[in-house]
Amino acid sequence: MSWGVYLLDERGRVCDVGRHCEGSAYVPGGSDKAAMQVTYNYGPVIKQVLGTDFVSALDNKIAETVQCELSNAPKALGTERSESYWVPSDGNVGAMLGVMAEWARLHPRAAFRICP
Repeated sequence: MSWGVYLLDERGRVCDVGRHCEGSAYVPGGSDKAAMQVTYNYGPVIKQVLGTDFVSALDNKIAETVQCELSNAPKALGTERSESYWVPSDGNVGAMLGVMAEWARLHPRAAFRICP
């Protein structure tokens, strides 16, 4: 199971970002949309670094209001990924939150939407 993670502009459209291959729903060649699936396995590590659960921390939050927390997560957790995406390692979670921090930097007025 996973959360759907989206960064939406003022009109409710998914923002354009640099090409990425993040999340559990792999798009061949990557995607240039601020959208990904994040495994529930990461929940405990996300709660540890953000201080609350994933949905409470980010759902319906304006990107500029959470960019600092997102940017600090990779510094605290590192970004060295496990061989498996599904492992809730610090590096896997740090890398994923780092991608979200970059999205927030690119679109500070957009809002995150986290869908269970």
